[in-house]
Amino acid sequence: MALTHDPWHSAGDASDPRLHLVCLPYAGSLAPPFLDWAALLPSGVELLSARPPGRGALRGGPAPATIPDVAEALVDPLLERLRGPFVLFGHSMGALIAFELARVFEDLDAGPRHLFVSSYRAPQLPMGRRQFHLAPDAELAAHLDVLSDGALGACPDSSLVPILRGDLRSCETYEFAGDPLLRTPVTAFHGAADPLFFAAEVRGWREVTRAAFEFVELPGGHFHLHATRREVLARILRAGDAPSGPPAGRRATPRVGEAMAPDRE
Repeated sequence: MALTHDPWHSAGDASDPRLHLVCLPYAGSLAPPFLDWAALLPSGVELLSARPPGRGALRGGPAPATIPDVAEALVDPLLERLRGPFVLFGHSMGALIAFELARVFEDLDAGPRHLFVSSYRAPQLPMGRRQFHLAPDAELAAHLDVLSDGALGACPDSSLVPILRGDLRSCETYEFAGDPLLRTPVTAFHGAADPLFFAAEVRGWREVTRAAFEFVELPGGHFHLHATRREVLARILRAGDAPSGPPAGRRATPRVGEAMAPDRE
């Protein structure tokens, strides 16, 4: 889908970056998340954070129905901004979006240096819990409060519930497309007290790449990043210094793999 507004927001050193840190949002986020991380970044690193269609300046347009649709909507505006190597980071819903973006960029022979995912099960694993996008509004808000350990405050404004519900629908109805495996190294972060996903589900990300994989368990719950962002950023920056493939350029028509039955670990 073509966008009338640029969904990407920049922070950090955008003058002549040696690395782009591309961040994808969790479900229900309105403002582009992680922009405050820029204060912790060294010179030469630009942070790009996405506000997906259906919110903010993009709120008037239709929201993409699926995670691959979200990735498709974001990729062209991102290509306009990339001027060199980049890494992808996605938290919760953002992990799925980052995964789909990695696949698109690999199809362009311009894959990221590294894919970082946080607080989400591996994409090939089936949804093994209740589908909260079907829950009543009050129950949906209570679910969000449990996940955030109360960090997100009171129940969300009623006008925001449809956005959260739509995001959860995209996650909970996601269909994994199988081969090819990624050629990109993957690091998966897991909060040890996450009430939503088990460590084994997050470890399953190792099955989506033929490159190196690392599983990192951190203190905290689903939103462990409130307390662990310095360690997470340190790992991201170390990976960003690794050798990279060709820089991203103008896109060709991307290919997303054919559907296959998911395998569970």
